[in-house]
Amino acid sequence: EPQDDRERELDALAFGTLIHAVLDQMAADRSLWACDDAERLGRWMEDKLRELMRARYGARPWLGVELAVNSAVQRLKMFAEKQVAWHADGWEIIQHEEHRGKHIEINGVTVRGQIDRIDKRIEDGKAVYCILDYKTSDKAKTPSEAHVGPSFGDNEFLAAAQIPKGLIANSKTDKRWVDLQLPLYRELAKQECPGEIRLGYVSLSSALGSVAFNLWDTYTDALHASAMTCVEAVVERIKAGDFQQAGRPRFVADFAGVLLGDAAKTIEPPTCPWRADA
Repeated sequence: EPQDDRERELDALAFGTLIHAVLDQMAADRSLWACDDAERLGRWMEDKLRELMRARYGARPWLGVELAVNSAVQRLKMFAEKQVAWHADGWEIIQHEEHRGKHIEINGVTVRGQIDRIDKRIEDGKAVYCILDYKTSDKAKTPSEAHVGPSFGDNEFLAAAQIPKGLIANSKTDKRWVDLQLPLYRELAKQECPGEIRLGYVSLSSALGSVAFNLWDTYTDALHASAMTCVEAVVERIKAGDFQQAGRPRFVADFAGVLLGDAAKTIEPPTCPWRADA
């Protein structure tokens, strides 16, 4: 029976990659990101998206691809309105993903990152920077929701992940770091951005009303110090070959058919090849 090797639909990664490519090309052209015509910007992004789609999936892609592209077009057109308003508020793009990635040294380990976008504006005569990361998941999360989660209490696998009480506004329960992306981006960018650095997401969710520039307004220097303490502890764990996870490993069910009981207890882990005492 003949089989068609065309991709039938876009998974989340391919969908995000397509939108990122359009946004990065927009960021490279000042006549686009600085324009005051949201309709014109939206048309350009739709044309570019369909051009990239044809190059990857052909002139007659499967229906699933067409549906995903139509969804992406709607999100990008809504983003165009937000981008015009954002620029009118004084923000200008100074770096985007096409630029060379950045790296820093943390406890002897090189950490590299590729920041989607850095914007800048002048406030009271001083430069203010904003690191932005594009998010294309269907359900939008704020930066705080994505980075901060509930603590595991006394069974916390990494004490440094605990966030000191008082650093999270209006929180009645203990919190911990569950993601360190934006704090690391701030650390990566601080040498090139000598001033206040703000953090945020550009959310392009399926709910068009949620398409927005979502800044982490409650992110403070003290919270950043807590995040970097966690980063350093994670680096030390990696150097020691310790990859213990917080809570029950998510991959356990994947091995249920071939292993007896808990995979972590069934398999003897190999000796870590880079430990000095191995």
